[in-house]
Amino acid sequence: MQHNIIWKGIEYHSLENCIVEVTGQCVKVQSSIVGHYQQALYKVDYYLLANEQWETRELEIKCQLRDEIHQWSLRCDARSHWWLQGEAAPQFDQCTDVDITLTCLTNSLPIRRLSFDATATHQIDVVYFNILEQTVLPVQQQYTRLQEGQFKFENVPNDFEAVIDVDEHGLVTYYPDLFERAAVAVSAYKV
Repeated sequence: MQHNIIWKGIEYHSLENCIVEVTGQCVKVQSSIVGHYQQALYKVDYYLLANEQWETRELEIKCQLRDEIHQWSLRCDARSHWWLQGEAAPQFDQCTDVDITLTCLTNSLPIRRLSFDATATHQIDVVYFNILEQTVLPVQQQYTRLQEGQFKFENVPNDFEAVIDVDEHGLVTYYPDLFERAAVAVSAYKV
């Protein structure tokens, strides 16, 4: 099944066209984001490959910000060993998920991956890509299921929190002040 989603970035003045293909063996994501933030134009293309549990295995990001092009390549094996730009990155070895500042797609990864019975809370380790600041670091985040289709997201320690709405597939529909879904199409078409 394939989901073609358009998200509007409220804070980052962006538009994202994201294609999520879910098969029995993996999840493939191809996406393009264009926008402007603090008088800087940017374009970001990313490709993400996750296994059937929605655990990230590969991430490729290409970003044009102002007049510079930046690229990142991230890989993870089945034992949660990570490589950034082809070199071992043990600082991420506790991480299971990735987070990219300019998209809400990465919030769907832990929401789909984790088991949320009733109002369960999960704290996770994440490889965080701050595209606009050109940084990559390990961070901790927390997700709490509030009700069907609604999750509280928090940075740990808590310097930011938001209540995120998702659809029946765990894909973000509204992230206050940051993202809102503008359109979605679901089909059997394969990438």
